[in-house]
Amino acid sequence: MSRLIKANYPGKKRLTETEAKNDLKFGPMPHWFKPWASEAVLISDAEARYALVHVHGDPVEYEVRTFITEEKLRWALDSLYNAHTCGAECVGIYYVTPDVPLRMYAVIETDDEDES
Repeated sequence: MSRLIKANYPGKKRLTETEAKNDLKFGPMPHWFKPWASEAVLISDAEARYALVHVHGDPVEYEVRTFITEEKLRWALDSLYNAHTCGAECVGIYYVTPDVPLRMYAVIETDDEDES
């Protein structure tokens, strides 16, 4: 049985050994930051396919950072989470990922009763 390691992410409190190794190597998975950060989907052919949007202040300000790889988004989310000090001024944090095509699977069976 795999040993669980304590983690400090809003949506992930324990990691398997494999998750912990990948966390150290590639950064934390974006969905581990839910509900602190919300996911948005980018439907575009833009080169920078990942983004981090921090909405805060009065009047509202938008800080937008774009990334070419998911790994850079992971590290940026981790950094923002650990240094976040906006408190009540924070309106929201969103991470943007590319649209994933819907995959549909079908099972095709032959009818054994049909002798034609």
